[in-house]
Amino acid sequence: MVKSYKKREEKQQRRNRIVMGIFITVIMVGSTLGFFVGSSNNTLDNGLEFEGADGKTYSFDRGQGFYATEINGDVFKFYSHPLDVLRLNVTNESLDLVTGSKMIYLTFDPEAQDIQFIEQTRFDLANDLLKENKFVAYGVLYNTTIYNYDIITCENASQFVPVVEFRESNSTKGYVKNNCVIFEGKRYDFFRFRDLIIYKYYGLI
Repeated sequence: MVKSYKKREEKQQRRNRIVMGIFITVIMVGSTLGFFVGSSNNTLDNGLEFEGADGKTYSFDRGQGFYATEINGDVFKFYSHPLDVLRLNVTNESLDLVTGSKMIYLTFDPEAQDIQFIEQTRFDLANDLLKENKFVAYGVLYNTTIYNYDIITCENASQFVPVVEFRESNSTKGYVKNNCVIFEGKRYDFFRFRDLIIYKYYGLI
């Protein structure tokens, strides 16, 4: 009788974790769609100007918690200005591997303390790359009842399908190890990594 009760309780706890994971995912997707909706019909007021590496001048309009600029006729929103992300200690090799691949695996620690920042970043990045016909598959570093994803680690990385790991760390850096791109940081660092990747992809930096 006691064993049966414990089994039911454990089963209920697992179900609650799964429901909570789905709830977090829905919230993140909703906030991402609201944050990144943009079209060529939108116009920006002249704001902070930045001369991109592509030779074009981009005008940034600053809003509450974001910077917006027009790229190829569409309005994109970023968490950071290009000058801010240029200070990040991220190798060109890591950026080239992410932006130059048709598909990437994105993996993370499902029990990371900064999971909400990692969640938002992976949703944003996946949506950005999907616009350019690039595919992002999710994974986790180990088995968990919270996410129904495959276990993906740097050992799964290849030349054609690299692995991108978001890793919590007190240091902030991005580098490549055996076709695995590792972005180390905490909290808002992950947002800046996403901005840096997209700025690089569209030739701003």
